[in-house]
Amino acid sequence: MKYLIVLLLSVSLASCKKDTASATSTTDTITQENKTVDSVALLKQFGGLWISDSYLTAIEKTKSVYANREYTSAVLGFEFNKQLNHVWGFSEHEGGTSWPVTYNPATNRYTYDITRKEDYQEAQDFVLYKVGDNLIEIAHAKPARKERYRRISAKSDIYALNYELNRMLFEGSYTDSLSGKKVSFGRKGNVSGFGDMAYYLILNDFGEGLEFDTVLIDKNKEQEGRQTYHFEIKGTTIHLFATTNNEEQLTYTINPTPAFVLKKDKL
Repeated sequence: MKYLIVLLLSVSLASCKKDTASATSTTDTITQENKTVDSVALLKQFGGLWISDSYLTAIEKTKSVYANREYTSAVLGFEFNKQLNHVWGFSEHEGGTSWPVTYNPATNRYTYDITRKEDYQEAQDFVLYKVGDNLIEIAHAKPARKERYRRISAKSDIYALNYELNRMLFEGSYTDSLSGKKVSFGRKGNVSGFGDMAYYLILNDFGEGLEFDTVLIDKNKEQEGRQTYHFEIKGTTIHLFATTNNEEQLTYTINPTPAFVLKKDKL
């Protein structure tokens, strides 16, 4: 099912970018624009995982992933390769965007390297530069537009987007006002308070009937005993609604009455 692809993002990304950037690279220098520059300094500036800033900002504001699934940036996110001369972009479904780039030490900017364009690629015309410690702006020439991307991990962590959604929407300790039970959501997907269920995942790749804000709760990393809930967040309260799956029609029905009303505990 399409929504399982988000768990396999590591496979699709790793297959097309085996030389992913690493903050712990042992390379001391790299050559760009016929000049040798400090790779450690460049990795500090440009390494890590970058996600569309407008996408993340909208989710933070609305507390909904589904409402913001149609992001306006060219890619959902990207990262540089180890040599910092290639940008690998990806969507919520998979990887695939590949931009050869060249660095200009005089301006501290990257541009698309037309001399290394592959036959299958559509030529680009853009400038990529830092506008903050964890913000990159890409200025496209045709059509003229600017896009911002936010660094959510200093390393090329393939699960960082999942962790960031967890942080923004669920992370914390709660009390279920219906049962009085304590529930806890961790940033890295661990959960307690749902019996023997141990892991959760906030969906960001929709389809196969899951056309609503969804959280998947599993017994283990093999997804055994999976339970699917629709969530609504109002202030500091999460409402979880049980769903029923019609496998033949690939549809889900949302129970109108919440199964859990989780009120965030005061610090």
